Amino acid sequence: VVGFFKGMSFPLASITVYNSAVFGFFSNIQRLISKYRYGDGRQPCGMMDLTLASMLTGLVSVGLGAPVDLVKIRLQMQTQMVLAVNPIPLN
Repeated sequence: VVGFFKGMSFPLASITVYNSAVFGFFSNIQRLISKYRYGDGRQPCGMMDLTLASMLTGLVSVGLGAPVDLVKIRLQMQTQMVLAVNPIPLN
C-alpha cells in the first residue's frame, strides 16, 4: 500500500501539464487540418478530420504518458524491493 502512495506524487503533479499538452495538440491539429483542407482554420472539422486528429493526438499522448507511468512504476517498485529482501521460506 505504501508503494502505491509513494509513486503517486509525480503523476499527480504532472497531470495538468500532460492534459494541457494533449488537448492543446488536438486543438492545434484540428485547426491545421481545417486550414489545409478548407482554407480556414475556423471551419468545423468533418468526421474523418476528427479521426485523423484523434489518431495523431493518441500518438503524442502515448509519447508523453509512457515516461510518466514508467517513473511511477519505478517509484512503486522501490518499496517492494525492500519487502523482497526477507523472502518467506518454503517448506
